[in-house]
Amino acid sequence: MTIKIITEIASTHNGNTKIVEELSHDHLKSKSDYLKYQLFKAENLLNKYEKDFKRFKKIEINYKNWTRIINKFKKRTKVILEVFDFESYEFSKKFKKDVDLKISTSELDNFELIDDALKNFKKIFLNVSGYNKSFIGKLISRYFTIKNKKKLVILYGFQGFPSNPEDLRLNLFEEFKKKKINYGYSDHSVHGLSEDLISILPLVLEKNIQYFEKHICKNISRKPPDYISSLEYNEFSKFVRIIKKYNSLKKLSFTGNDIVEGEYSQKMHKFAYLKKNIDSKKKINISDITFLRTSKKNGLRRSFFETKKNFVSKKNIKKFNLLLKSNLHY
Repeated sequence: MTIKIITEIASTHNGNTKIVEELSHDHLKSKSDYLKYQLFKAENLLNKYEKDFKRFKKIEINYKNWTRIINKFKKRTKVILEVFDFESYEFSKKFKKDVDLKISTSELDNFELIDDALKNFKKIFLNVSGYNKSFIGKLISRYFTIKNKKKLVILYGFQGFPSNPEDLRLNLFEEFKKKKINYGYSDHSVHGLSEDLISILPLVLEKNIQYFEKHICKNISRKPPDYISSLEYNEFSKFVRIIKKYNSLKKLSFTGNDIVEGEYSQKMHKFAYLKKNIDSKKKINISDITFLRTSKKNGLRRSFFETKKNFVSKKNIKKFNLLLKSNLHY
């Protein structure tokens, strides 16, 4: 199964639409498969007396700007709109013919929203992070029917600012696989191509995920929101190449390339040379032979001398000449 990569801008734009567009262009250059925007209204996300309300209000992007940005990129790449409230969901429906939808963990228990989304969007990603197995099981039973199964994707991976790999429930992927549903991983390892990201990567890939979501950030040193689990463009682009290389390698049968490995064999293996001058019609003992690397072809390996004995020279052969079958009676 080919893994599709989702470029997650999240809130690393810090409310700056210019950065949203710059990161969107970075996404295009990286050859990632999907570009995801997060849509929310602070007043629909938090009580205005919560300490984080002002922070979210500050980075909120209005619908006019989102309309301009989505229209600019929806024809150039696959776009996912992640909604965090019903109002933002209603806004996202304006683009339902051109984009896919992600329902955030904040709205995943809003079945009215999910029911309506199934009527309007071609593909819907569901963020199950933070929910227990019982809820996830009920969600699957309710929505992953024969009719809806192909358009639904479960994403798992929570933001721990950053997440510790040891806290992840990667065993959930085994359950998703058994139920033959589409699923993917949202990574929140500490920023950069870190030890955590590199160490969790093979563990996640062996779970046969179909989607891999990763944050991108313009300048990590400025520490914008969500920088903690992001990659800057150069690292993100390298990460995309790694996943795409994995995709191409996974398709191979790994029977090898006889020509290429044969060239390696010729360079690295050792072949028979004489340690002294040998006259014509004289016996050659194994003690007269040493084995060395050579760029010359048609030499004799050790295995040749294991099965054959009583070698006699057909002609005079000088010390340190490569032994050839054509030089020998045996």
